[in-house]
Amino acid sequence: LRDDEYPRMARIFNIHRNYKDILINGMVLPEDQYGENAVSRGDENTRLITLSNISWDPVSYNISINESIGLERKGKITLVQYHPFEMIIGRYNYGEVIPVQVPPFRSALFMVTNKELEEPFIEGCAYELVQNMPGKDVRIKLMGMPGTESVISLNTSNVNFISAYIEEEDHSDLIAGKSVKINFPGKKLNEPRHRKLGDLSEVGLPDDAES
Repeated sequence: LRDDEYPRMARIFNIHRNYKDILINGMVLPEDQYGENAVSRGDENTRLITLSNISWDPVSYNISINESIGLERKGKITLVQYHPFEMIIGRYNYGEVIPVQVPPFRSALFMVTNKELEEPFIEGCAYELVQNMPGKDVRIKLMGMPGTESVISLNTSNVNFISAYIEEEDHSDLIAGKSVKINFPGKKLNEPRHRKLGDLSEVGLPDDAES
């Protein structure tokens, strides 16, 4: 792993630790709806769903928010993506079917829950929770495609924040429940980032290729 990937690995370990008591209860999901080796783990209130994509193109799956994934009918349902990045996908009613996308050659981890989220989180863009430890600053990495903008807000229901900064600029209005517009640097892409870049030409075979 690169040095900058270790915090991501630690985050996955912490998610596993937070839900270790319910991860032992799993069920295989129908392949025709969720693809190969899809699994839902958890209890009647919280389900963690693992999907995968081993093709060259993005693949969309439909998550059914009902008993078919092991979830009990109870209040509003929050759908969260944990991997390969974190994102609050939305809040839904029981019984809805929500489309999600898995990038090429990646696995994806989603959580469906009728409970309140206990961790701080961002709404409005993808993010990575880099640091969330008692007595230390909460650090969240905001993620977006080059040349795009997002309007974000910060969940403060379970954390008493004193101040908030983005790129060392004071944005303490976030902890008051207000939204902030942010711009991601760079030139906006005209095509998908995962795309064909060009044709390859055939070259000669060296005499010592076998060696």
